[in-house]
Amino acid sequence: MLIGASVFFILGCVALLAALTGPGRVQWTGRSVQGTEIGGIVYCSYDGQNYSLDSTSRFMSNTVYFDPSHPYTSAMLGNAADRVLDIVTVAGPYAIATIILVTGTSRRMLRRRARRKPGSSDPTTSFGQGLDPGDVRRLIERNATQS
Repeated sequence: MLIGASVFFILGCVALLAALTGPGRVQWTGRSVQGTEIGGIVYCSYDGQNYSLDSTSRFMSNTVYFDPSHPYTSAMLGNAADRVLDIVTVAGPYAIATIILVTGTSRRMLRRRARRKPGSSDPTTSFGQGLDPGDVRRLIERNATQS
């Protein structure tokens, strides 16, 4: 259980690192400005400068994301599919790790509770619960008659 959760947690960390260091990182860490599309070109302005980007895909939005220190070289149009994919690949492994831990912990708690239940007919759950009161009574009576 713990190994499986650890594997998915590490996978989530790798996906998060890839999302924050890859080319699409400006969608998460950069600034955004609303642009205007005219004839397949999106125009926007930031800090008194005008910028333009080709809008070659119908899945791109008119929102322009960029790194404020390098607005011209880092600018990219927003893509909802890329953002959803980033969210799924980052949050998915973390969610799976959490589910593994929660289900494993709850199953372990249920098993412990079943072992503590008095009168359990399963011999594996009664192991280690002490001596049977009838056996103790017989031993005391036998020791009392022998002395």
